[in-house]
Amino acid sequence: MVLMISSVMLQSMASYVKILHLSAYSLEALHFGCQFIFKFHNLLQNLVIKGLLHRVTGRCGDVCPCYHRPIHKRVIGGRKPKLSCLPSLPLKVLEISGYGGTCREIKQMRHFLGKLQLELVKIGVQPESDYNNLRSNLMRLPRLSSKCNIQFI
Repeated sequence: MVLMISSVMLQSMASYVKILHLSAYSLEALHFGCQFIFKFHNLLQNLVIKGLLHRVTGRCGDVCPCYHRPIHKRVIGGRKPKLSCLPSLPLKVLEISGYGGTCREIKQMRHFLGKLQLELVKIGVQPESDYNNLRSNLMRLPRLSSKCNIQFI
């Protein structure tokens, strides 16, 4: 009963959300709520994620590149490819804080940049990171939108 009430409350609140703040662990929650995210379709323009590193599970969801690993042909009954819900989100701004430039973070950024029609990506770099290396790695990633600018904050 409580789950139904909170689900209804969330659905009614979704029509007022313009900026959504998430933690890295919310990627798993987004997988379960991907259909719910469509409720944000009208207003949601900014997505703010505090850190990209998360515990990789079988439930990371289609907003995560872990979910889109290649399927091995030798495995019988392997995972079937699924479409990402990301292209349907009307996001204009993606803000990431605590970015360190690890291989997994670069994969995640490639996934976001390749699936979202973004206008601006704001990257907050971890203080101990090599800024020039991070910058060059991110600037080389392909982007779905030719209008997408990457800004380091």
